Amino acid sequence: MKDNIIFENDTYVCHIENNHICSRLKEISFELNDFFKNKKNILIIGVLDGCIKVLDEIRKNLNIDYSVEYMNISSYKGKNRGDIKQTFTKNINFKNKNVIIVDDIIDSGKTILFIKRKIEKYNPRTIKTVSLLVRKNSKYLFDWYGFEIKNKYVIGYGMD
Repeated sequence: MKDNIIFENDTYVCHIENNHICSRLKEISFELNDFFKNKKNILIIGVLDGCIKVLDEIRKNLNIDYSVEYMNISSYKGKNRGDIKQTFTKNINFKNKNVIIVDDIIDSGKTILFIKRKIEKYNPRTIKTVSLLVRKNSKYLFDWYGFEIKNKYVIGYGMD
């Protein structure tokens, strides 16, 4: 039986158990190690705040040389979609970098496309994407993802 989660007076059903999430993120880490094993200048961009737990879990099993930066981006106010707003935590040099964007959930794909277009202006070597959760209509935008989910509001695992 799946556990219920109560958050801000709403009840949610647990769809993916924590051990399944950790196991899938470990697999993604190994795939990233394999893909980037002979690459240099690897820069991981974590999309705040939802990426924190996802990125922490992925980093446990990475054995490649990389640096990490974060960006604030939002297209939601509560449960409602709004305009995309973005700021980096500091000035970041993307030129000739192998960039990995890590996010928690991708809904429509508009936000990840916005991020990729912004970074492409600075001539990175590559841009790859990782997300824990994706909607069916946006999974083609990702190089690695954990789970495809239905079009319902979800919470948990540090999602913002």
